[in-house]
Amino acid sequence: TPYALSVGTVHGGEWPGTVPEKVVFEARMGVKVGESENHARAELEEKIAEISGKDDWLSINRPEVEWKGYSFASSRVPMSHPIVSVLGESFRSTTGREPVYEGMTYASDARLLVDVANTPTIVFGPGDVRSAHRANECVSVEELEITAKTLAITAMRFLGYSK
Repeated sequence: TPYALSVGTVHGGEWPGTVPEKVVFEARMGVKVGESENHARAELEEKIAEISGKDDWLSINRPEVEWKGYSFASSRVPMSHPIVSVLGESFRSTTGREPVYEGMTYASDARLLVDVANTPTIVFGPGDVRSAHRANECVSVEELEITAKTLAITAMRFLGYSK
């Protein structure tokens, strides 16, 4: 699901033998590329209101949505941007393989460079992001070498040096 709503925490109740008087969910919501955070938030709030209106209890006890802290906008660099092609050529030179281009469905600080600093930015590195931020996270030395060489060649080529 490219723009998932991922509930990361659920808190409810004060004691195991009672029905909780309230439950709090904390989540991360994906935002479509090109969509504003405000639009995505409004869509979610409308959907919660729609679902609540169809339930006898929820229509009287409306859920509250609070937006705070953890928030990430989307960003995009066009495939036609020179940094994309230079990195692709550098990867090809380093490995002899064709690069795979794909959008990320997770949060990254690249959005700040793209959206705030107006600096075209792409994310490239070793390993598989699906293994990141979990127990025993690791990458191979070979992947580190490929990444280091590719980035060094990219920097040289992008700045006008050839290799």
